[in-house]
Amino acid sequence: MIRKSLIVFILTLFASTANVDTVRAVDANTESEMIESGISYNAHGQFKEAISEFDKIIDMNPKNAIAYNYRGYSYILSGDFDRAIMDYTKAIDLKPLYADAYYNRGMIYDMYRSDREKAIYDFTKAIQLKPKFEEAYLSRGCAYAKSGKYDSAIADYNKAIAINPNNGEAYYNRAVSYYSKGECEKAWEDVNKAESFGCEVHPIFIKNLKKASGR
Repeated sequence: MIRKSLIVFILTLFASTANVDTVRAVDANTESEMIESGISYNAHGQFKEAISEFDKIIDMNPKNAIAYNYRGYSYILSGDFDRAIMDYTKAIDLKPLYADAYYNRGMIYDMYRSDREKAIYDFTKAIQLKPKFEEAYLSRGCAYAKSGKYDSAIADYNKAIAINPNNGEAYYNRAVSYYSKGECEKAWEDVNKAESFGCEVHPIFIKNLKKASGR
């Protein structure tokens, strides 16, 4: 009698656990579908609709770091950089190893806040978490270059090129840093490389490089 009751209890416990797991799986699938929907709204320029979709996900699951990350991108597209920073920061708080959230926040600091120190910090964190993060090396290189730290910029462009030897943008940016250092021959080599990979080099830069190199 005791054994029979115990078996019934165990079966009931497993059944309850299975139901919970099923509910969790359904919720996760629903959230994933809604995230895809929000991404689609962004792709079609419907930023308010995207934000609304991510709002719903966050209301359902306030710990969904991915939803905060994507809503942050929606805010960038909407021009609301303060809210974007808040969302990326929340995503990082929820998921401290979230390399993409660090990278995205760094992009705002670099491009829209001109806060190179914070940008470099975030790009560095992204690289630490994802050592082959090509875009983070490229973006940190740009932040270093804007700060006048051309050697550090070149080192990062070297890393980006090592990860992806066909990255024309990395060659172009490295050419600009070489030019800024007065190393025009190296700049020309990188300009040729950049163009060979389909990267369009600005005519004004070519004009300045010709003048500086005497070509």
